[in-house]
Amino acid sequence: MAVKKVSWRRSNQALVLFSLLLVPTYLFSADDYIRKIKSHLFMEEHILHEGVISRFSPDIDMAAAWDRLLKNRFTDSDLLLLKHEYAEACIMRGAQVSWEEAHPLANQIYNWQASLKG
Repeated sequence: MAVKKVSWRRSNQALVLFSLLLVPTYLFSADDYIRKIKSHLFMEEHILHEGVISRFSPDIDMAAAWDRLLKNRFTDSDLLLLKHEYAEACIMRGAQVSWEEAHPLANQIYNWQASLKG
């Protein structure tokens, strides 16, 4: 699978695409939203660093957040994780870019890692 290179001048197009994709969230259920995020995080392979195609590596903070979400003991930071991952998935699919390009764009909107430091 070839990766389409996107210049940072075009990054705003990805942000606009993401915002357009989020507007009609009422068209699908919360279960669909969570299913899309779960698939993005745990099941799908992605173009990662330097063109390597793989699933995401395990992350202890993400695992802890997902566990709290499943037990309905989530924090604001855990909800931010869901928003970040949904944004990232939309950018990757819509703009056909790698994780390396989509992740910083998603962080511009929902910076989950920054919420962990606070």
